[in-house]
Amino acid sequence: MRRGIRALLEDEPDLEICGEASNGAEGLEKEAELRPDLIIMDLSMPGVGGVSAAHRIKQSGSSAKILVFTNQELAGVERIVRLSGCEGVVLKANASRDLLLGIRTVLKGRKFYPGLAKAPGA
Repeated sequence: MRRGIRALLEDEPDLEICGEASNGAEGLEKEAELRPDLIIMDLSMPGVGGVSAAHRIKQSGSSAKILVFTNQELAGVERIVRLSGCEGVVLKANASRDLLLGIRTVLKGRKFYPGLAKAPGA
């Protein structure tokens, strides 16, 4: 999945990839080392999960914006992501449509939550 994201972003002249991580702990280390403008974070990562990593990054005072990239279409994912301090979420199934739009929206200081599954009666 990371290779696919890298391939997509390498063709974008206004975006630069400064690093990548294979798990949550490595993601925390890379954020502290590289201080990126944006982090694309999976919710399901080995070790430190995406929600925990996002929370730790936000609690550290980092100015990095976090865009969650996930397979999880469950009701409540948007709420969890928002409570973690993340600026947006892109479902992997909608990556071709939403990933670049989500990245650019979040980098402009706006939120990106394009209609995740809603709880019954919501």
